[in-house]
Amino acid sequence: MKVYDTSALLNLKDELELDEESYIPLIVLKELENIKSSVHKDDEIKFYARKVVGMLQECHTKTDIVSQSKINKMLKKYSDALTDNNDSRILLEAKLLSEKYKVSFLTGDRCLYLLATKLFPELSASYIEDISQEYISDGYRYVEPTDEEWTMLYDENCNENIFNAYVNEYLFLKDHDGHVKEIARWDGESYVRLGYEPIDTVYYGRIEPRNIEQKCYLDALQNPSISIVSTVATAGGGKTFLAFLQGLAALERGEYRKIVYIRNNFEVAQTKEIGFLEGSLQKKTSWLLGPIASIVGSDYLDSLIAEEKFEYVHLSFIRGLTIGPDCFVIVDEAQNLTKSLIKTIISRIGEGTKIVFCSDFAQRDSQLFIRSSGVMAMSRALTGDPNFAQVRLKKVERSKVCMLAEKI
Repeated sequence: MKVYDTSALLNLKDELELDEESYIPLIVLKELENIKSSVHKDDEIKFYARKVVGMLQECHTKTDIVSQSKINKMLKKYSDALTDNNDSRILLEAKLLSEKYKVSFLTGDRCLYLLATKLFPELSASYIEDISQEYISDGYRYVEPTDEEWTMLYDENCNENIFNAYVNEYLFLKDHDGHVKEIARWDGESYVRLGYEPIDTVYYGRIEPRNIEQKCYLDALQNPSISIVSTVATAGGGKTFLAFLQGLAALERGEYRKIVYIRNNFEVAQTKEIGFLEGSLQKKTSWLLGPIASIVGSDYLDSLIAEEKFEYVHLSFIRGLTIGPDCFVIVDEAQNLTKSLIKTIISRIGEGTKIVFCSDFAQRDSQLFIRSSGVMAMSRALTGDPNFAQVRLKKVERSKVCMLAEKI
């Protein structure tokens, strides 16, 4: 029998599986009802409380087998360790159930988990982490190799994963003074040095990366063996700027036929709707190309469109399309995409096509919950796959004024 407290039910969310062997204390049902109607809880918690209640209505779970009088007696017995509150009563209810059944106690409360393991080890307590708090990996980490490890890194015959890196993870290798001496990437067989070159376009000129994270980003963008690149950055980090100019440089060299730009059509949150726009689909969606026009100007962008070297794809019409072959795809504002939309976009990609997802979770304009993020789902599923790389850009490079936004 699995006994769930409220935090376990809410932390499991979409992964929650209930059956006739699941036990839900009556106190938990009351807590869920209070969360649903509370004015002090955020919308995401209230949404999942309603969802869990809906699942409980459809499942034949057990409830209220243990009398409150027995729990009251147990509270007196363990008064030195437990106070009289809902958490203690739920834990003691699980303890009393264990006298008749083999019980597994599931909680998302660390303190309650520790109490359960110390007081009642027979409960087989499990701590259920809140997956919605899961962060996206930076895609790199700092390492200070020993002298022996430095020797192994320089050995061409060494293919040992001495730092236990996942495939396409970047390592910032520090010397004994703490300075980054080199950057290496584990390619699945060996640690390789960065192979990026500065971006060089006929129209825009030469662009050098401004920080070590951007160096890794360019390395991933230019690596032909990496088909999917995901970058997470704050505003002004250079995610769309570098992606587009890299695509433009590759387009000028004939490596790709066209640049394809995808951006979900959300208006900025907390602004008034502008209503229905007149004109063709291209005219209706032209405002979505603002980030690209700000890089190269509207006239040059119009010329790329006229020459069929740049295309905007509206998400409403993406099903059934094959994007490719040989396209450079930029998915902007990807933080607004669900798991379903991310899967739909990736499933459209043809041969010889590279796709870059650009995200800034501080600028979510939809009601998409972090737990439902397609970018997070993609990161969990594809991290370590040789076709996927992820790089977080932490430094704001747009302007000193732009940096002030992070302080607000």
